[in-house]
Amino acid sequence: MNPGKKGWLQEYLDFRKEKFNTYLTDKGKAALPDQALYRIIQPTGLMYGQSISAIEHTESVHWKEKDRLKILLTECLIGSSIIFSRKSGKESESLQSTIDRSIEGIGSFYNHVFPEISTSGTTWLGKKKSAVEVAEQILDKRIDAIGKDSSFWVNFFHRSLLFLDIYIFSGWVHTSGDKMVADFFKFQREELRLSVVKIITSAAHANQTVEFEERKLLEYFLQSANLSSEKKKEALQIFEQGVEVEGLELPTNNSWILRKYFLEMAILTTWADKQVEEKEMIYLSRLTKHLNFSLADMETSVIALEGFVLQHWVELSELQNKIGYEQVSERYIKRM
Repeated sequence: MNPGKKGWLQEYLDFRKEKFNTYLTDKGKAALPDQALYRIIQPTGLMYGQSISAIEHTESVHWKEKDRLKILLTECLIGSSIIFSRKSGKESESLQSTIDRSIEGIGSFYNHVFPEISTSGTTWLGKKKSAVEVAEQILDKRIDAIGKDSSFWVNFFHRSLLFLDIYIFSGWVHTSGDKMVADFFKFQREELRLSVVKIITSAAHANQTVEFEERKLLEYFLQSANLSSEKKKEALQIFEQGVEVEGLELPTNNSWILRKYFLEMAILTTWADKQVEEKEMIYLSRLTKHLNFSLADMETSVIALEGFVLQHWVELSELQNKIGYEQVSERYIKRM
């Protein structure tokens, strides 16, 4: 299987079918859907703009980085559809039917919610494309739209937004997908991206001093977010004025995984200037409470992030220049 060549998606589906069944067993039934999805996404590095873990395929070591991202995004999109099929009342649906609906959903989701990468359902000769062909082409476009940069932090914001794709898709795939629904999800896409700005802003102002690195983070994010000019202006205004934790209005809909994402984005933002000050730890504690998590939940996220960084230190070469290995290692051991 070569994710860079035509026909990769069908080969991927054939290869992973047996694995998908585990999403309804060990990962699906062991936790709430949100937590089960987190168990799939977090180890891959996708939430942090990385493509550390790839599927267990003999040829995966030869894949380009963008092809690894493409496979991980596909894996998480289909995984979210399978996991949330129980929540949407489709427990009796066969696994194959759920996968087929996921593939059709990927095409309709990106065509309606991401019109900038829309893909026709017919060839230039008028022949109708299969759902797999449409999904493959649109996933290629989605990853190509990200681009590539050598900076960890640029990649972090460009790619970590793929998590929002997965989150929004988990709701989209179980709807009718008509125009009214599409308008709602397009609005949700922009609102969630603006919410990330609010998180970056509140974290940047945590120690009452906006560092150079933190201002750069906002620039990186605005390059990635594709916000309307109105929302971009609002984002810049929020950043300059700052926002108190208790004043953060985030459209979480009490989603556990979305709140978890916001918390971990804030934790990573406080790392941008190489060290986490006491004021920033106090801020993280306040944010944790505001997001209806316990301090134990915050510790779990910090441990997950630090463990991820330590485990993949060699792969995360850019982050090595930002945070000393010994410093992270010492903190991690103390927390454990």
